[in-house]
Amino acid sequence: MGKEISQFYIEDVDLLNGKYNIATNNIPAEYVNSIQVYNHHQPVKMNKDIFSDDVALNIKLSKKAKLKPVGTIEGMFGLSKEKTLYQFGGAGMLFTKKFQTIATVKAGNESSFAEREGHDHFASAQQHSLSEDILGNISASTPPLATDRYSYPQDQHYSLNSSLKLSDNKIIKVNIGYSYTHGQHSYGDTQSFFAGDTTIVIEQEKNYSVSKKTPSFSLEYKNNSPNAYIVNSFSSSASFRTAELPTLRNTITTRQGQNLDAYNVHNELIANWRRGRWNINTSNVMQLSVSPDAHLDILYDNQKVSQWMKSLDFSVTEKISGVYVKQRTRLYLPLTIQYKRQHIRTMLSEDSLATIGNNSAFDNFRFSFSPQYEYTAPRLNIRTSLAAHADYISNYERNYNMDISCIKLSLCPEADIIYKVTPSATITTKANYKRSLGDICDFLPTPIRTDILMERLSLGELSDKKVFTAKLRFDYKFPISQWFFNMDLTYRNTKSNSIVSQFVTDDMIVYADIPQMHSADRFTSSVSAVKRFQPIGTKLSLTLQYSWNYQKIMQNSLLIGATSESLTMMPSVISKPLGFVEFTYDGQIRKATSKYLTVSRSLWQQDHHLKAVLSPWKTFLIHIGTDIATRDINDDLSKTVVLFDCGLSFRKKAFRYGLNLNNIFNQRQYAYTEYSTVNVYSYKYALCGRELLFTISYTR
Repeated sequence: MGKEISQFYIEDVDLLNGKYNIATNNIPAEYVNSIQVYNHHQPVKMNKDIFSDDVALNIKLSKKAKLKPVGTIEGMFGLSKEKTLYQFGGAGMLFTKKFQTIATVKAGNESSFAEREGHDHFASAQQHSLSEDILGNISASTPPLATDRYSYPQDQHYSLNSSLKLSDNKIIKVNIGYSYTHGQHSYGDTQSFFAGDTTIVIEQEKNYSVSKKTPSFSLEYKNNSPNAYIVNSFSSSASFRTAELPTLRNTITTRQGQNLDAYNVHNELIANWRRGRWNINTSNVMQLSVSPDAHLDILYDNQKVSQWMKSLDFSVTEKISGVYVKQRTRLYLPLTIQYKRQHIRTMLSEDSLATIGNNSAFDNFRFSFSPQYEYTAPRLNIRTSLAAHADYISNYERNYNMDISCIKLSLCPEADIIYKVTPSATITTKANYKRSLGDICDFLPTPIRTDILMERLSLGELSDKKVFTAKLRFDYKFPISQWFFNMDLTYRNTKSNSIVSQFVTDDMIVYADIPQMHSADRFTSSVSAVKRFQPIGTKLSLTLQYSWNYQKIMQNSLLIGATSESLTMMPSVISKPLGFVEFTYDGQIRKATSKYLTVSRSLWQQDHHLKAVLSPWKTFLIHIGTDIATRDINDDLSKTVVLFDCGLSFRKKAFRYGLNLNNIFNQRQYAYTEYSTVNVYSYKYALCGRELLFTISYTR
């Protein structure tokens, strides 16, 4: 129905806290009896009469997976031209009425799985340290392909996830995880920068490798009763990353290395209860991210550049809200107090000669009062709010004895209307105005080097961004005829007091925030239709998307207005017309255009993914799959890559045996071009070669 799921349950228990890849990758299909969809899902019992537009999934297990320990063990061995391949893992599970647990162990070099299985799908944003946000990744470039097509991994992942029902309303959960991921890939890029009457072209060949260790722990207690909702969630994690990026440019090899350690702690306490017509909601959120050591070393042409950084980011948020309920109306009166503290120290040195760095401390006190009115009827839901914010901001730079402080007042209205025209048709409209203020990164007086080519300069004053968004959505569903349709229209206007300026030379790209009032406009539309043909087990879907964007950029002291457009068609087919045949297809056909001054460019791209599974008898499977990608390299040249895989598997009692052949045609290169406002970026990636894999698994 065009919505992301908000919760993932196993037997109505949220065991994994959004890391549901652990379940989907490790629970065998034969353990699953059915999958339930909860539409208009409201997870808080005391709010069961409050309208929700969320969708949740619940996995119902078969009887053989309940009340006794079950599990699966898998081993994989294979050959490729580059190395010997292996992967092994196992999962043990126990599901009872009061206790659930899943323990997993997996290691190997055949695929990149560690970060996927540890990813939290429901987190609004991954918690990062300031050092990670500023220094970034020295090779953030990746192609629009599955990681396993171009990267040579070495991964490990271990997890223990348990929940215990203390009563019908009370539950405690523990999640422990550790992942280690190592990957490497090779690529070349050509960057063409607009510079008025000329074009600056930078060509590089790169070999990237990264190793990352990520331990994590979380503990949650929840009391979800009809009259009270109390939750305390504690989580902690660490990240230890080492990356290398040898780069060849102009016959000179540059060695780049990055090391970054970070620690994160998060605790959230929610206490809500009901007293007559009043609901009282309170919450406390504390968050700490520390990076004690982050540095980048660059060696080239007998010279050495080193960038060192240390950072701290702490925040505490207190919120209390009274909710008055009378018949179909609700009045919310939330008061929020937030304090944020950020501290950064940096030092940049060249040939062991240190230059003065940054030593800044940033404080932000925010007081918010956001009254909200809600009216709910059988076919109508209306929400309106007006958020009033008062921010006191202070920044002190110790090295330069600079002290800056200011007070900012903001009013941010918001309105949502959801109207059920008929039981099958719903119209949703939303409009909001939001204002976001900058942070310590706006006040760093000295530059920060992020790789051999790039250097960042701060604005020197607080950035101020104002965003107006309006959305219109139409949903139509007719389950009897199995038709589903939705349409989305979104307009967004962004106004800012600064603009990012690029200054490009043959051997340096300097990004600087320049005080310059400007606005950007973006319009997007999407139409999706889904039709199920139950007698032949087939689902057809088609999505059309259009986006238009206008913004101004500054490059080499030139202020340029640029327009970009894209039109995308995404067809999909899932079909099982016969009991022994299953066919899936999904594709994407896209045209992107870029216009500025008198220049107009366009690029086409196509991606097609097909897979067929044949099961001539119950215990035997044959699968054939292909990925077809066509990309424009320039106005006169396009390139098509066909990646073809096949395999078979045989099951005998609790054992399953498989033989797979990947990249049969041994395709070794993938090239494509992208437009970014006035610049053009072309890439050429080396692909993994042909692979032959043998797998064996045991499921109890």
